[in-house]
Amino acid sequence: MYDEERKKQFLSSFASESMRHKYGLYLERAGKVEEKFDCRLEDMTNEQAHEVALVFGAQRNATVKLLEHLFATYKEWCEENGIQFKPDVSAFSFDTLSLIRTHMVFDPAQLQQKLDLVFHKESVKSTDNIFRAYLWMMFMGIGRQEAVEITNEHVDLSVPCVFVGDEVFKIPAEAFPCFYVLATSKSFVVPNPNHSDWTLDRYSSNQFLRGTVGDNRKYKNIEARIGLASTSKGVSLRPRDIAYSGVFYRTYLRELETGSPDFTQYVQDWLASSEVYKNQDKRSKQKRYQNVLSSVRKDYKNWKTVFTNLE
Repeated sequence: MYDEERKKQFLSSFASESMRHKYGLYLERAGKVEEKFDCRLEDMTNEQAHEVALVFGAQRNATVKLLEHLFATYKEWCEENGIQFKPDVSAFSFDTLSLIRTHMVFDPAQLQQKLDLVFHKESVKSTDNIFRAYLWMMFMGIGRQEAVEITNEHVDLSVPCVFVGDEVFKIPAEAFPCFYVLATSKSFVVPNPNHSDWTLDRYSSNQFLRGTVGDNRKYKNIEARIGLASTSKGVSLRPRDIAYSGVFYRTYLRELETGSPDFTQYVQDWLASSEVYKNQDKRSKQKRYQNVLSSVRKDYKNWKTVFTNLE
């Protein structure tokens, strides 16, 4: 935040350490816009305040609600401490539909179109197939750590599916070419626009997403490479957004069959991984469950509005 001391005073008003930490990160991001305009949040025009909102890229309902609460609470805190808050709080507005259109995808065909904008074609047999396959796994519903732990034995192209524990993940037709390359290639091609292409042998192991140097079982390394490649092409390929798109696409297909969307299992699985949720009492857990379920339903409604025009 532009005024570090004021930020600390404001954050100290929250009893929850987790909220102080989360809002502190949000204010640091807002601080980049404060520095750009050389003024504090409370001194901004409505137009400048809107630019602050845009820097968050918030397309999820839960994130938007947190940010709206942050700005409203900060306005109240300023007024209670004799500090004038000039912009209208509603000026911190979020164009969620536009962000969903930019960051998410509707179906496998649209994901393939995005991948083609960033990476070499599968037939080139470059290491780009590793990044393609990782993002396909996110879309299919495989977890980040599970994806990098998958071995050749987990992948059956005759079905075609990926088996993780007791779960079976169907490989979309659009994803088959890159999975085939990774399942059958012992080397990768290194394309060179100025000279002849050359090849490098893949590292000898059973890791499905292995490269030429060694096992890479840290998903953060793969995601960093994806981030660099997609940013350089001006395309959004954030793994978490691709994974969320996959959840909604599968839900949409089931809704076409059953007549209604069901996020019960998804929310239960998501909360099961939360240590905070595990330590809450029964009443708090029920409230948390309903809040998360409501947010996911709203996100899904927005996703459908963007991609299917059904809402």
